[in-house]
Amino acid sequence: MSKLKKNIIYNTIGQLTTILLGFFAIKYIYGKLGADVLGIIFFTTVIGTFLNTALDFGVTSTTMREVASYHKTEPKYIHRLIQTGSLFYWTIFVLLGLLIYIFSPIIVENWINLTSLNHETAVRMLRILGIAAILVIPKSLYFGIFNGIERMDYTNSIEVAVTAIRQLSIILVLLLGSKNLFHVIYLYALSYILLIISYFISTLRFFPMTAMIPGFSISVIKRNINFATKMTLQTVVMTVYQKIDKLLISKLMPIGILGYYSFAYSNVGKALFFQNSIAKAAFPSLCSLYGRKEYNLLKSQYNKLQDVITFSIVPILASIPFFALPFFTYIFDSEVANLLHLPVALIAFGFFLNGTIRMPQLFATVINKPEITVKANFYSLFIVLPATGLLIYKYGLVGAGIAYVFRILFHYAYTIPKYYRKCLDIPVRNFYLHLSRLLLLIAGSYLATWLILVWFGDLILPLLIASYIVASILYLIGGYFLFGDIIRQRFLSLFLSKSGFFKNKSVEEIQPIKIDISREFKDIDTDQTMGNIVQKNSNKIF
Repeated sequence: MSKLKKNIIYNTIGQLTTILLGFFAIKYIYGKLGADVLGIIFFTTVIGTFLNTALDFGVTSTTMREVASYHKTEPKYIHRLIQTGSLFYWTIFVLLGLLIYIFSPIIVENWINLTSLNHETAVRMLRILGIAAILVIPKSLYFGIFNGIERMDYTNSIEVAVTAIRQLSIILVLLLGSKNLFHVIYLYALSYILLIISYFISTLRFFPMTAMIPGFSISVIKRNINFATKMTLQTVVMTVYQKIDKLLISKLMPIGILGYYSFAYSNVGKALFFQNSIAKAAFPSLCSLYGRKEYNLLKSQYNKLQDVITFSIVPILASIPFFALPFFTYIFDSEVANLLHLPVALIAFGFFLNGTIRMPQLFATVINKPEITVKANFYSLFIVLPATGLLIYKYGLVGAGIAYVFRILFHYAYTIPKYYRKCLDIPVRNFYLHLSRLLLLIAGSYLATWLILVWFGDLILPLLIASYIVASILYLIGGYFLFGDIIRQRFLSLFLSKSGFFKNKSVEEIQPIKIDISREFKDIDTDQTMGNIVQKNSNKIF
């Protein structure tokens, strides 16, 4: 099994395990401690990730990119890179920790809308969790290192183990009848500390202690300032977009609603575990190919990844509108479930649209052209950001879902043409043609089934399960006929190779099959994307 496949598997298993472990802990926190506690926990998480990304200045992407490209050929340079990154991240952590401690009373007084907690308790919670949460800032360095050396098995093992310890400890404490909410708060804080210690110790298996001690290298700065500068505006603006909805909700609505929405949003995002696993695992591999100037293989790998991501995310995200009501009713209650259903469906659709541009954006970063995304994000500050604020103010959580979809549509109009012309050298019409046919397929399978279910049936769990299965079958059948003979033969060859079909066949029996298949998609990896295939076979269906 190749390293890329192993990384994808490790990422997928890690994401799935983390998702399952989080459900029960949130259910018990909400049931035992109330909505305000849940809201503040998620508020500090939002603040931590917001500050981490906003103050990253492209260092994480630079670390990942440089380690992937040069950790074998220039180890001394990589050691200096890690030292400089350590100094940068730990300095930011100390400064932000002091600011959080000082300004927590002001934040609680002027921003957070409490319904049950008193002011002093909320301030104490914010100080403890806020300082602990920003440990994700130095953790980003170690995460980038492991991604660079393509050892995501370590990152996933650490994340899953620490998450398991935290969630199980919280559940145990609450089941034993503890009514002291700070028992839960301290467990959350300790989990952040355990996480950073685990990352640091694990990194020592691959790099010496001298490389982990903070230091400064002007040569490292000069070598990477161009790429890091290009990434800085992108990370800052992306942070604003990723967190602005939650920050506005925390200001305009009770803090408990932020807890509901953040939990829902994060779990819709986790439904993309397969896509995220592929993208994270592929990034160092693509960087390595680019560093070795293997451009044909680089484009071939991109095409495969884009095809897999585009089609695999649909059944996963389509399950969310079907099962959101029973799921959120179980975690919270029916009132909260109804509040979240439509916003979550809109976010799921937005995540699908975002998933179709994930690999083009990643490819642009790999070949050192992040300025396309940077410019798009900068321009959208003056269009999307005001619209987001207005939509949330007028329509609440539904407005937040609409705003997310609107942001991705803006990127469709601006970035996709540039990605395909300047980076991939592929006609942009292929992307839009492929997307339009995929949307028709989704509408004819999942959307049609959902509308029929709502019109004629009750939204009970057995009927929801049966309807989703029927819709998924329709999606797979439609996709099978829609995308032509080449893709069918591609999947057929994969099935034959994995099922052992050739094991007991003679050479004469095997040869014709292999020749026929290879002729059909001899150059498919380097010369065709799924969009090309759709265009070639479109006359057969439409």
